[in-house]
Amino acid sequence: MKNLPQKILAFLQKITRLFLRLQWKLTLLYTLVTVAVLLILISAAVFLSNQMVYSVPMLTANMADALSLAAQDLAPALSAQPVDAAAAEAWVDKVFDGRMLFISSEVDEGEDEPAETKEISYSFTSMASKNTLLVVADPQGHVIASNHPERWSAGRPLTAEASPAGLNLLRQALGGERDARKLWSREENRQIAAAPIHQSGRLLGVTLVVLERPNQLDLLISTLFSVAPTVAPLTLVAGLIGMVFGALTARSLVKRIKGIMHTTDAWGQGDFRQRLQDRSADEIGLLAQDLNQMADELQNLMQTRQDLAALEERNRLARDLHDSVKQQVFAVSMNLAAAQALWERDPQAARQRLDIATEVSRQTQQELTTLIQTLRPPQLSEKSLPAALDELVRQWARQNNCRAAFHVEGSPQPLHPETEQAFFRMAQEALSNIARHSRASMVEMALIFNHDSAALEVRDDGQGFDPNQPVSGLGLRSMRERIHALGGVFAVESRPGSTHLSAQIPVLSPDRNTEVAHE
Repeated sequence: MKNLPQKILAFLQKITRLFLRLQWKLTLLYTLVTVAVLLILISAAVFLSNQMVYSVPMLTANMADALSLAAQDLAPALSAQPVDAAAAEAWVDKVFDGRMLFISSEVDEGEDEPAETKEISYSFTSMASKNTLLVVADPQGHVIASNHPERWSAGRPLTAEASPAGLNLLRQALGGERDARKLWSREENRQIAAAPIHQSGRLLGVTLVVLERPNQLDLLISTLFSVAPTVAPLTLVAGLIGMVFGALTARSLVKRIKGIMHTTDAWGQGDFRQRLQDRSADEIGLLAQDLNQMADELQNLMQTRQDLAALEERNRLARDLHDSVKQQVFAVSMNLAAAQALWERDPQAARQRLDIATEVSRQTQQELTTLIQTLRPPQLSEKSLPAALDELVRQWARQNNCRAAFHVEGSPQPLHPETEQAFFRMAQEALSNIARHSRASMVEMALIFNHDSAALEVRDDGQGFDPNQPVSGLGLRSMRERIHALGGVFAVESRPGSTHLSAQIPVLSPDRNTEVAHE
């Protein structure tokens, strides 16, 4: 019990944090607006409809039509011997409850039809003042039942206190008038209608309604009382609808914003293949278009920087080749030409020239080896290819919090530096793609040595992709070009849950492999 206040406080803080999120803020706003608008519209509609009852003559005619039909429900009570006054009083109480006048009729679809087939055929509803009169009288005009028994008690002549218009309508109804269109009248703030009650052509009685208009305050109070039973469930339904609609709308907005976040995060990792697919004309859509344009410009800028870096590297290599290798090759050429010229006249001098040319060519070979090594990954300069790949996989697994394994199949053998470099670059690019796109939980890499070839395979259990779809990135294309340039085969297989990259490159003869591996 001591921890109960803390639990309540923690729960309230959790709810508060929930509504700090954009989606739930918008959901709550939609719900409140929906409920508020519904309440206002219902109250305004009821208020205005009751105002129209007292200003539109057609509605008075509708009241007379509804009364002429509803009054026939009194026929069984008035034809009884003696007259069933209790049933008449019950009918009066049902039609007028002190604030609302509700006139409805039930008509038989046929004489042999059961009671369940009866249905409401006409109805009239209106707010009413407490002074409204609803009375049932016999053919002599004596009161049988009324909503004001203290003023119009049973047996009292109705003509004693009826208004002139009401008295006129009453006389017409008792005189045999059955046309409801002639049995209604309007006065200031008052509507009057009468209806005779017949059975088998015999007049059983008459009903009279004198509808008094309530004042504005009573009308407003009556409106609130009348809509309350309806508004409560409607408010609940509207609140749920508003919540669902708000949640869906807010979810759509949040989803679009998360799409922007996901794409910009990929851009931050250097993957510019993704683009925002939001073509809406609203502010978020325009923002997506601006961001896509920015990404295009940034990608072009990075490509330009890469091109400049490559150009600078080529210029450096050109200078190195010009300043060292070219001069050494020229020296070899000069010494060979001198040896050829001295070969007949002075063989000893010719041999010295050949020795010099041999030494210079060895220096040229060492210079070229140094240049080639500067282009190789530093990992391959310090370790063998299997050791470098194993270290690469372990480091990638730690950085990306993903399980990864590397193993070697077959007997390792020396490979050409270009083959090693191609495999290592392929492994780097494959792991980079997995980290950016795959969402894999397990990665396996294998370096396979066969008799006449070497292969590298990379597998992951990520979401996969369609290898037949064109891609805008350079990753797969660069890997394929590297492998094909060495006479190898590059293959991609992918489906949801599995992606397999494989590259196979033929190897040279054992002696040549050993030679190039030490170059």
